[in-house]
Amino acid sequence: MPAGRSLSLCPKPLTWFVDASATERIASAVPELALTWIASQQANLERVVMLAPTGAIPLLIDIVKTQLKASTSIAVLQSPEQFAEAVKARVADWVPAEAEYREPGL
Repeated sequence: MPAGRSLSLCPKPLTWFVDASATERIASAVPELALTWIASQQANLERVVMLAPTGAIPLLIDIVKTQLKASTSIAVLQSPEQFAEAVKARVADWVPAEAEYREPGL
């Protein structure tokens, strides 16, 4: 979501689920952009739950956590099962997407 966009129209409190499990590297601008955006959305975000089994993402989140107010909880989970449980706890009818993209109608 672009930095200028707001979550103010979303129902509150908002939990943002991020599956970053396929991430291999983080561009150098990402930590600052993530911190800026999350900080600007703190009034709308209650919690961020991220699936990040690789080492780079948890480090990024630790950096972001140190800059945020305590009102936004950030959890970094390292197993897909934990992530699925966290999503299902908030979204009762959630079904994980297929791992492989298919063209509509195929």
